[in-house]
Amino acid sequence: MSNPDRDSSADARQPTLLGMLSVPVIVYDPQVAGKQIHNECRTIAAALGRGAIAAFAVQTDDLAALFVTLPQDQITALKGGRPVVIWPIKREDVNDRAAHRPSDTARLAEAKVGQAAETFRLLEVYTAAELAEQRGRVKSRAEAEQLAMVALGKAAAQTKAERDPLVAYRIIEGLVDRGRRIAARYFGTVKPKDRLRRDALLATESISAIEIATDPDGLKRSTLVESIKMGVRERVADLAAHVRRAATYDRAMAAWSASAREGAAIAPADARDLCNAHIGRMSAHDLMRLAIATGTNPADTHRNLSTMRELFELGRKLGRLHRGTAILMTAPEAAALQSAIATVRAGRLVTQADGCAYYLADAAGTIAPGSFWDATLASICEAGVPLELRPENMPAEKI
Repeated sequence: MSNPDRDSSADARQPTLLGMLSVPVIVYDPQVAGKQIHNECRTIAAALGRGAIAAFAVQTDDLAALFVTLPQDQITALKGGRPVVIWPIKREDVNDRAAHRPSDTARLAEAKVGQAAETFRLLEVYTAAELAEQRGRVKSRAEAEQLAMVALGKAAAQTKAERDPLVAYRIIEGLVDRGRRIAARYFGTVKPKDRLRRDALLATESISAIEIATDPDGLKRSTLVESIKMGVRERVADLAAHVRRAATYDRAMAAWSASAREGAAIAPADARDLCNAHIGRMSAHDLMRLAIATGTNPADTHRNLSTMRELFELGRKLGRLHRGTAILMTAPEAAALQSAIATVRAGRLVTQADGCAYYLADAAGTIAPGSFWDATLASICEAGVPLELRPENMPAEKI
């Protein structure tokens, strides 16, 4: 494997190497890269923390011949002299499935379960916000929930056909019904509705705390209510987008597998879908929030963020712990959570990575106070061995 200090542009085996490597690869365009490019590559390799990382000097115009597919913003970065990290994707042998009703892959099924359960939970938060908003005219719970269903149906709609009000409402009805059926198992309680309503009231308690005397025209209350409702709508939209992304990835993988059986190369459109080489792709911090909420690892399908797999896995574990499932935390995960908590305490919230740190620290804070995490994480890092964390042993306070 080549070293980031070495220029591999002259290596005749480069196309083969790029396809066979199972680690991140740094590529840069030698025609426009500056004198510090090797230092930049070393810095990236150190940040990835994976030992020796291959670095290749590749002219941007030659990427297609090497079956490297990048979105336009990364191509622009390469042409601007900046290095880009890519991660080879291994082709899966996908058997022909019934065309009229193909079965879901495990990753798509997992994404759908997370979407249904989390949408069911978010419906309670939105309903609670509707109830907390009222002043003068009192809404019934049934009316508030109906308003929530309509709003979340619009948020979940991904296509023009789904944006039809009747279709959108049927979609949200189906999601809520599936979420209700799996809620007891998913949230680890025999009475999930009661627990979710309590959680929803906690999420909206800041609304109720606003006194009429300090907000006579209701502006503060209505602004806060709309902020909470907008946040819920965004999360429902992200859940739907994630499921759609998983379905797109599976379709592209199946198409690639079919092409390979016929001895053909992958189609450019399928390559773009596999690599998520689209400008409108979801951000890392939004996907971290999703990993925590749904118990899925977004790196399975958002392959442009493959280097964040371990961090997403940490978020996934914290979400499971919050929902009542024991987890095993490793020393690298403990160190990553320490770093996230330190970032939030220092107020350094600027980049997408900082956004991920915020959601990790926030998830930890819903489980136990900061003093618990400080002691526990330090102990795991010092011992260097995984530690099982059980919900029943968690202190009740928050950070």
